[in-house]
Amino acid sequence: MVRKIAAALKLIGKGEKDGAWLTMMLDRSITDTLQPMEPNGLILMNVKYPGITWNIDSYAWSRELEEIHELFVSRETAARILDEIERGMR
Repeated sequence: MVRKIAAALKLIGKGEKDGAWLTMMLDRSITDTLQPMEPNGLILMNVKYPGITWNIDSYAWSRELEEIHELFVSRETAARILDEIERGMR
């Protein structure tokens, strides 16, 4: 659902759709489909509800930090390699 909402907001931001279209899409009787955005770059953060305190699992938290760091290192390495290839092609 979040990926579809992000896709809808992107279409509206690009001027391809408008608020009336979004209102129509929220009607459950409409059968039009909306292709969800790719999950890359979409991160659910800072969810807050009045009167609810979240319990954070410290093990899961530390594992996720490790995963994020590993992803960062691999993407940074790929970016550096591609940069070198691009420089070599000039």
